[in-house]
Amino acid sequence: MKSRYLNSEEIAAIFKKMPVEKRLIFEIALETGLRIGDVLKIKKRDISAAPNGRCEVRFLAEKTKKKSIAFVESPAVAKKLLNQPKGYKGYIFASLKSKSGHITRQAAWKWFKTAAKEAKIDIDGCSPHSLRKSFATELMHRKGLAAVQSALQHTNSFTTAIYAYADAYAGAAPESPILWGQINELLDLIVKRINGENLLKMDETPQKKG
Repeated sequence: MKSRYLNSEEIAAIFKKMPVEKRLIFEIALETGLRIGDVLKIKKRDISAAPNGRCEVRFLAEKTKKKSIAFVESPAVAKKLLNQPKGYKGYIFASLKSKSGHITRQAAWKWFKTAAKEAKIDIDGCSPHSLRKSFATELMHRKGLAAVQSALQHTNSFTTAIYAYADAYAGAAPESPILWGQINELLDLIVKRINGENLLKMDETPQKKG
């Protein structure tokens, strides 16, 4: 299922329907852009206070196998994360019912869907991964495409563009306007994509035998 972009009003409505202890999982996903599976694997030893009321989260991305650091920018969310006790096997979001020792990805998705239904949000394409797109669009407006690509650990800038411009693709009015430099950046990606596809077609054209 392809996850869709959620605007700030939809996210607020969904979060409002969640118990505080469950909501923190998704608040961290929104703050950091981490995949929900990586959020659930956070251990107490992985987090530490950072300047300006922020929180530093060290993680090993499940998909890319890359070590990196993400920051929880909101002081309120950072405080809640730092105050979370060390649970089973050291996990912040521990679960004695799970073999892994932490809450499962499937359980988190179910909680998110349930809250969306209760908030009367269209659940088609509505998932925890939607928060990754919402994070990307907000970061795009503040720091540009390169910052999004780095934060999401994408090797392909075209993939990053799908996330970074998710609000535009969805027809949603972004909270911040796209700057001319960002438009030029997007156009440059489009040109590169077109040229790349043309080169690929040329390479695939059978050569005539002389």
